[in-house]
This record gives sequence, C-alpha cells and structure tokens, in this order.
Amino acid sequence: MKSMKKETLATYALILVAIFWGLGFPALKVVSYSIPTFYLIGLRFLMATALLIIIFFKKLKQLDKTLIKLGFVLSIFLFLCYVSATLGIKYTTSAKASFFSCLGVLMIPIILRIFCKEKIPKYVIISIAMCTAGLFLISYSRDMGFNLSLGDIICLTASVTGAAHVVIIGRYAYDMDPVLLAIVQLFFISLWGFGVGFFFEDFPGSIPTFHILVLIFLAIFCTAMAFVLQTACQKYINPSRVGLIFSIEPVTGAMFSTLLLGDHLGINGLFGGALIFISLIYMEKAKKPELQEPDPE
Repeated sequence: MKSMKKETLATYALILVAIFWGLGFPALKVVSYSIPTFYLIGLRFLMATALLIIIFFKKLKQLDKTLIKLGFVLSIFLFLCYVSATLGIKYTTSAKASFFSCLGVLMIPIILRIFCKEKIPKYVIISIAMCTAGLFLISYSRDMGFNLSLGDIICLTASVTGAAHVVIIGRYAYDMDPVLLAIVQLFFISLWGFGVGFFFEDFPGSIPTFHILVLIFLAIFCTAMAFVLQTACQKYINPSRVGLIFSIEPVTGAMFSTLLLGDHLGINGLFGGALIFISLIYMEKAKKPELQEPDPE
C-alpha cells in the first residue's frame, strides 16, 4: 500500500513538473529577447545549481564518482535536448516545434523496447496513441500541414535526447540521491551553455529588471525544483508513463502562452489538449497494480 501511495504522489508531482515546464515556454519567450540562447541556458542552470547548493550544502559530502559520472552523461542528453528545441523553433513554426519536441511520449517506449527489451503494456500503447492524436491536433495547421523541414528534424533530436534522459534516470538512478544528481546535472549544463556561448555569442551588456525576475523564476521553479522532483519521482514510475505525464507540457505551454502572451490556441488545440488529458486519465484508471515487494518500513 505504501508503494502505491508513493506512486500516486509521484504522479501528481510529475504533473506539477510538466506544468512548470509548460509555464516555462512563455517565460523563455520573454527573456530570450535580451539574452542569447546559450548564455540563457548557462545563467538559468547556474542560478539553479547555486540555489540547490545553498539549500543542500551538507549533502555535498555524499558526492561520489559514480553519481558524478551519471550526472555528467545525463547533462549531455539534457543539454542537447534544450539546444535542439531552441534551435529547431527558428526553422519551423512554434506549433510544429511543440509537436516534434514532445514526441518523447513515443520515443521512450521505443527506446525501452529496443535497448532494454521491455514489453510495453497495452493500456500504455492505447494511451500513447490517444496522446499522439492530441499532440497532432494541437500542432496541425491547414496552411502548413506536416511538411518535414530542417527545424522539424532538429526538434525530433530534442525528443530523442529528452526521451533518452528519462530512460537513463529510470534505469540507473534508482538508488541515487535525487538532489545531488540534480545538482551535478544542472552544474554541467551550465558549463556547456557558457562554454558554447563564449565562442558563438556576445554576452548581453544589460538585462531589463523584469527579464531578470523571469530568469529567476525559470531557475527556481522550472529548473531547480522541477529536476529534483523528476529525479526523485522516477523511482516509483515506469519511464513510459513518465513520458505520457510529460506530454501535458505542450498543453500547459499553449494555455499559458494564450493567457500571458495572447497566442491563439484554436479549436484544434482545445480538442487536442482535452484528448491528452483523457489519455492520462485512461492510463491511471486502466493500469493494473504490479506485484511489488513489501515495504521494509
């Protein structure tokens, strides 16, 4: 029973993470006007790293080589995911970028099947199909259709690297401290951001106060808190289900963009968002309790 309660709480926490990341879309849109891409990644993740170090300073004594190596590998996948999504949107529409960047819901079970020989339950397959249809409705445009452009291909890279990140955490980070693993990942991502930015971008001479506040919000809620929750909660949830939960990110992103930036979601988007939420409800109702070892407590 305790394991089931932990799984339920972890599900709610991951939904909160997806909401934070969805809110991050309009926040990034605002702050990107004054800060170049790679320096934005560097600043955002450095601030998040500093916050976690201040709060959990005593935990740093528990760092070991195994955790640092895993955090290093995870940071590469996550950095590539952020870079691909950011660059891809420059060469395609934002709607299509949202669709292709969030195809991790399909990529995760494929990766699990190919590399981990893991069987995907029927209810997850049905949920994935419903979710994919929802993402299609959110992203489809009569004018643009689905012609595969350079930006679409780049955004697909974001889906693959993001899905790989989820799978690796689910397979190898079970016994590791989620806070420490988040700190290591965020620290390395900040290094990659500043490193690439140093060679290809100019550091902004001045940043508006409002943009600094938005950047702080991104660092605290969409980065530090979100990645600690993700790492901690994936101990209790199968990676395929994590991908489905995270599929609400483009839905919340579209909703917040409509409310805060005046973007138009459209009737297709409303139906697509509803279908994604229905797929998540179906997944939760249809899943069968797995045999679990009794809690040691």
